[in-house]
Amino acid sequence: MHVLPLITLVAASIPRTTAAAPTPADTALRFDINLSRPIRTTEHVGTLSRLASQASDGELCLDALCKGNDHSYLYADLYVGGSKTPTKVILDTGSSDTWVTGSTCHSSVQDAKDGACEPNEAGSVTVTPTKFNSTGKTAKTIYGQRDKISVDYAIYKTSIKFGSAEVSNFPVGVVYQMSGEVTVRGVLGLGFNSLSKIEQAFKGAENANFLDALKVSRFGIYVSPSDPTKGQVNFGYFNDKKYGVPGRELQWFPVIPVNGQYGHWIIDSSQMIISTIDYTRTERFLSYTSESKVVQGKTLVDSGSPLLTFTGNAADVINGWYNATYIEKLNQYRIPCEGGRSLILSLTIKSGEPRVEYTIPYSSLVSKLDSGECYSLIMNGAEDLGMSCFGSPFHQAAYIAHDKASKTVGFIPLNPKLMASTKSFWSF
Repeated sequence: MHVLPLITLVAASIPRTTAAAPTPADTALRFDINLSRPIRTTEHVGTLSRLASQASDGELCLDALCKGNDHSYLYADLYVGGSKTPTKVILDTGSSDTWVTGSTCHSSVQDAKDGACEPNEAGSVTVTPTKFNSTGKTAKTIYGQRDKISVDYAIYKTSIKFGSAEVSNFPVGVVYQMSGEVTVRGVLGLGFNSLSKIEQAFKGAENANFLDALKVSRFGIYVSPSDPTKGQVNFGYFNDKKYGVPGRELQWFPVIPVNGQYGHWIIDSSQMIISTIDYTRTERFLSYTSESKVVQGKTLVDSGSPLLTFTGNAADVINGWYNATYIEKLNQYRIPCEGGRSLILSLTIKSGEPRVEYTIPYSSLVSKLDSGECYSLIMNGAEDLGMSCFGSPFHQAAYIAHDKASKTVGFIPLNPKLMASTKSFWSF
């Protein structure tokens, strides 16, 4: 466990680059997708669902944490290969490929006996020669250092219907075998092309980016702060006037390239202050400016993660405000299931401009297991990832605008009227 000395609140004054003006709205296609929750909460298992390459993703969901996290993912319906049955997919800004589950997949011999991924299982895809054009490309993804935890997939070209939009002859990864503690049901990547494993399989000869296939460069995400099973994604335009604080404007951050490439939606969050009223009813502040130096101020805006990931010291301090207990063998924080106050993230776009505050309800910071125990979604690990992370909990504090063409991310605090009517998260 990390120990952090008392930190004095200091106004940050690090120079920043002003974001470029967003590109004009897409005119070819504008549509909305409603977010929902899977019929069965066991259909997805945490961060492993998105076939991420980070080793830490493979570790997280072997613990208790991810078993209570279905509410933290953003799901929508995808129709693949002309199917009338929707596949539930995670909308994932942390990847850029489209993945679905084949009807004959299995995670182990025992799982197959228990009925996992039987043919025609709801949401799985049956590959038919008339609807799926085989590319002959196959691959395997291994999680971390554990060879027994892996996913095998084949790439096909087929049609995809998503809301009112439809694309044809689009490359899709179909998972046909899983090994170890992995469950995959569907992912729709909304990141940059450089993250694409499918494009790598074709050595760059195919564009597997769904946004590019739609000819849409911008989208905005709203998740209800009072009900995480409800939300909406706006494609081709932003609906910030509906969801944002009246009179406020979207605050734009330039996306930061990594190793010269734009892949993840990464912003500079070096000027950030975190605050709340702790369990002793004392007002607490943490300047993340100095803490984030170890990760160069980089923060990933990732709808495919259920967590808020900070440096170890910061995670210890914030969880301490909520009277959480660190469980070393799990590398997790056990936390009270209710009664905590909202967490405030204050960001500055550049020096001299006023801070913008984003209020995360306490209920969005807690993962409750069937056992009744609760674990914090505020985690350490930024040092290992090389960046902090604004995962799903942050999506219940802001309307988040993504502009792929201009390489910017915009935030606006949610309208207070959208908060739960029974409790105000805007006052202590």
